[in-house]
Amino acid sequence: MIEKYKFYSTVFFIVFWVTACYGFVSEELIGFLMKIRSFSFFACDAVFVMLGLLTIRNRKDLWIAGTFFVIAFVSTIYVNHEGYGNMANGMRDFIGLLFAVPVFRYFITSKNGTRFIKSFDKQLIVFLCLQAVCLVWQFLKYGANDHGGGTLGNGGSGTISMIIYTLSFYFVSKRWDKEKSYIANLLDNKWFVILLFPTFLNETKISFILFLMYFVLLAPINWKTVKRVFLFSPLILVGMLLLGWAYFSATDQDPEEILTGEYFESYLMGLDPEEIVEVALKLQDEEIEVDPDEWWTVDIPRFMKLFELPDALHDTRGGMTLGAGLGQFKGGTLLDQTKFGKKYKWLTNGSRPWSFFLLLQLGYIGLIWFIWATFVQLDFKHENRDNDKNIKIFVLLDIIIMLLYNDSLRVLPLCIVLFFITTMTYLAPPVKKTINQVQS
Repeated sequence: MIEKYKFYSTVFFIVFWVTACYGFVSEELIGFLMKIRSFSFFACDAVFVMLGLLTIRNRKDLWIAGTFFVIAFVSTIYVNHEGYGNMANGMRDFIGLLFAVPVFRYFITSKNGTRFIKSFDKQLIVFLCLQAVCLVWQFLKYGANDHGGGTLGNGGSGTISMIIYTLSFYFVSKRWDKEKSYIANLLDNKWFVILLFPTFLNETKISFILFLMYFVLLAPINWKTVKRVFLFSPLILVGMLLLGWAYFSATDQDPEEILTGEYFESYLMGLDPEEIVEVALKLQDEEIEVDPDEWWTVDIPRFMKLFELPDALHDTRGGMTLGAGLGQFKGGTLLDQTKFGKKYKWLTNGSRPWSFFLLLQLGYIGLIWFIWATFVQLDFKHENRDNDKNIKIFVLLDIIIMLLYNDSLRVLPLCIVLFFITTMTYLAPPVKKTINQVQS
């Protein structure tokens, strides 16, 4: 008879590697896999849900999953009268948030916890190294654009950059020796720092913020660190300038055009918001024809979507309180798109912040649930290692960035990475200290 741990862990590792690498493999190596992409991801989602349901034990995890199901049912079925199929399909975007922590709680607290941590750590290092290979491949083939999604494939540039920085930060923090200086620790972990380089080969502007977070939060959080930040601010500035040079060189962009208030305004809101809305309404009323295969090119600025959201939700029973219900961003492959999704395709398409994604489907109630669930899952009350708080703060900042920037929390591999390293901070056994450390 197969040991339960071995079976569950094997299933988990398969799901992780398939979802994390399917994009690159199907786009660059085995074209046939593109034909079964939707089915493959659906199968992985279903397996991960089953694994989550089989491993969920903790009362907090049950409360998080239970309250979400209630909110989703009330918003989607009871209030907005959408089908159960749309609800089930829409819930796929939340399976990482709902079940990653229960799965890791089961593995880490089992008798094979140390074994699982060591195994997954090794696999994550391999995964991190693969990003360098894939991103160089994509850069040489497509240039610096959204094709630079590493193993995630086309469209995953922002997500993979966040994964790379978070994983590198986790491994460096885990190996940090507080008896050594900041520079000495960086040199000891130089290969993890070097593995940040591939993020310079895609167009993700968020890397500038991640870069700053990375090197500031590696230091202990105290007044001494604050003083050192000010002391080494010229060095940090040089690092940011080098990052900027690498980014502009890779993307072949003019910094004089990018680093302006006008550019940021157009990036977030568009140069002429009223004209954007006018064109969007014409698209909605079918006064402008767009080829169905070209809808992906219609993308209004992400902050503009937040401003247009209240007007759009006037057409729903849930309004801003409960939203339009789950499944508004799905459809077309396995299920038909919802009426709201079809009407407001100009709004739901393209880049969007996670806050927009939540508010549109579950309203203010869904956003409140997410904030509560996030802090419960991070559990700032308990840390087992010196740098555990820094790791949690880094992940929390990741989540805040996604609330305002993109909806990468829909991506299962990202949720797996984020919640594995945070669950480790309060469930993994503390590191045994040497006699010298204890004496000091």
